[in-house]
Amino acid sequence: MKELLAISDFVKRQTPDSEFSHFTGSWDELLLLTLQYWQHQKPGYREGVVLVPVPVGVPSRFFSNIVQLKAGDMLEGVVRARQVGEEPRKSTGVVGGQKMPAVSVEIVCYAHHVLAENGEQSSDAEWEIISINASPFAPDVQVPMPVGTLIANHFQFSGGTATGMTAEQFEAALRESATFWKDKAHVLGNPGLYYVAIFTSNNSVRMAIDRLRKPHIMFFGHDAKAASAWAEQMAQHDEIWTVIPCQRPWANLDLESTDPEAC
Repeated sequence: MKELLAISDFVKRQTPDSEFSHFTGSWDELLLLTLQYWQHQKPGYREGVVLVPVPVGVPSRFFSNIVQLKAGDMLEGVVRARQVGEEPRKSTGVVGGQKMPAVSVEIVCYAHHVLAENGEQSSDAEWEIISINASPFAPDVQVPMPVGTLIANHFQFSGGTATGMTAEQFEAALRESATFWKDKAHVLGNPGLYYVAIFTSNNSVRMAIDRLRKPHIMFFGHDAKAASAWAEQMAQHDEIWTVIPCQRPWANLDLESTDPEAC
């Protein structure tokens, strides 16, 4: 007999360090929680897709990746595949955004036959959990599928699952998505530490932060050894370069701190 529900490999990208909403418990706990509220499921965007709502009070172990944007927020983009075998897609997120405790949660489940359309099933179960949709808004605030995801699904780009929508239905869904997401974004995942060398003194004269220009900053990506070697080499020329580990290297540089959150 087939299992009713299983964890898809796709949802396993939703970890605390990712740019996605996540659950702090184990995958087995998520599976049991979803089964507990399975009878409360709602229809998704097409036949074979259901949303299992987690009641208010339970989402304390879920965190949402949705951020309300304000003037001056900086967005960063990347082109990458969501999983092995898919073509890369454009994605953006807000720099410095912090995941918030969820107020409402829906677990997105796809039927086996829907996943099999593109060979994306991870098991023989009748249904698979493919996404944790955690929101900082109340359950009555509907969070639509992001514009890029909706387009990729409807036009069946690599990794997209057909929506089955008419042109009129797609236009309505696109309007709803664009209206919701125009002033919101997802947080960026933790890419690990970057290393930046900053010119901090010459002949004992310290560089003021407002005097920093591009020639005074060297970016070494994830290569700590190269950054240290640069600093040692420049010291031989009476230039002092301070190496700072950063999560996001070009925002809020602080010469007084070596805290990874400082820049």
